[in-house]
Amino acid sequence: MRVGGGDFWFATLSSDKNPKASTAGKIVDYDNGTYSVYFVAAWNGFAEVQISLVHHADAITLLDTIWETPRYEWRASYKIANKKAVTSCFTLTSGRSTWNNMCEYPNPKALGKTSFMCEKRSGFPCSSLIYASISTTKQKNVIDNMKRLLEGHEDFFGISNGSWKVNQTLRSGPKQIEIKGHGHLVPPIDLPYCGPNIERPISDGFWLDGIWTSFKCKKPSLDVQYVGECFRNKEIYFLGDSTLRQWGSVLDSLMSDGHDIGHRKTFVTRHDKAYNLTLTFNFHKVRAAVVYPYDDNEYEVDVIDSLRNPECNYVIVFNAGFHYVQWAREAYKDRLLHLRAASMELLARCPDVPIVFKGLHPRHHQYDVYLNVAISDYIIHEMLQLARNIFNQPGVQIYLLETWDMALSYPSPIKTHMPNHSEIEEEVAMFLSYACQMKGTK
Repeated sequence: MRVGGGDFWFATLSSDKNPKASTAGKIVDYDNGTYSVYFVAAWNGFAEVQISLVHHADAITLLDTIWETPRYEWRASYKIANKKAVTSCFTLTSGRSTWNNMCEYPNPKALGKTSFMCEKRSGFPCSSLIYASISTTKQKNVIDNMKRLLEGHEDFFGISNGSWKVNQTLRSGPKQIEIKGHGHLVPPIDLPYCGPNIERPISDGFWLDGIWTSFKCKKPSLDVQYVGECFRNKEIYFLGDSTLRQWGSVLDSLMSDGHDIGHRKTFVTRHDKAYNLTLTFNFHKVRAAVVYPYDDNEYEVDVIDSLRNPECNYVIVFNAGFHYVQWAREAYKDRLLHLRAASMELLARCPDVPIVFKGLHPRHHQYDVYLNVAISDYIIHEMLQLARNIFNQPGVQIYLLETWDMALSYPSPIKTHMPNHSEIEEEVAMFLSYACQMKGTK
């Protein structure tokens, strides 16, 4: 019998036909081994209840410790003339790590006290670094590190014979309920437009036949003319990962006369002549997969700091998500704090510029069992909570766009890249709800 709380749960309510609908539940932990789950019954008919224990409290305690540990290792190549050397690289934070015999590649404005560091090789100056990438496709170094961290506690995650047991669906309790009434709920007509510091309701919303109905804020339908007029004469910057690039693809499909004006490995710029709008996507620097310390992509803070047009015709969206799950907590916190600082400096120059942080959502786990623990949904959820604490503050005009409940309850398997175009469109619509109502975009 459980006598304490702290377990990590997923809860959804869904129907697969007449109507096809779903929503996520709110879980209340009474810290005594009992919990309540609240759903908004947003449609009539029969619905399936699914409640899953993702991790129990003992596993959570260990995951909190694991989050304090950086788990990435890059392999770097140094070159002088025809000589090459290979070494290991890490993200290390000042005051918590040994920095002897290391090449340091800092950016205090972007990373704070954290630096990208590589072990020195005799005869190769730090400036001869030409390339760095995650050491192997399967991240063997991460797996070995996780085996060490989990030694003696594998049973917390049900690890045995190459498999693991998480997201265990409860077998007791009602599997199906009947929601009586007619039709479906309609959100209040006085909902605000999406934006910063809106109080979270008991439910973020629900899916109905592929459309997201939000209980937090009103959103527009996607329309070429609406988007074009909203962003006429604007420069839109998407600074982040491939999930944010999905947003760019949605907007790009609505651009009536879009064409590339810049296209390189890590960013692409598209321009629409009809509305004189420009959309630039710039990939994270120092991310999972590859690192080019001297390449043409920039840290987000450097891009934001470079925006000096007195017309302030900018729209900014950034995220810091799945590529940072294996960063130590303090290093990730530094990343977010410096993103906020750069954004506040831009807002001091241009108070009406819309700035959006795209929130995180659960992801799929189809890797080695130890790697799955390293990228646990619990750590991702705590990253989101940290982002809430940093961006949802009085006086911080940055919109943290929540996608957790949208992805968790969407009627298809959870993916890193949510597979259905309509889910991404609904996220973009909430972005437009904010961006198109700001003074600078009217």
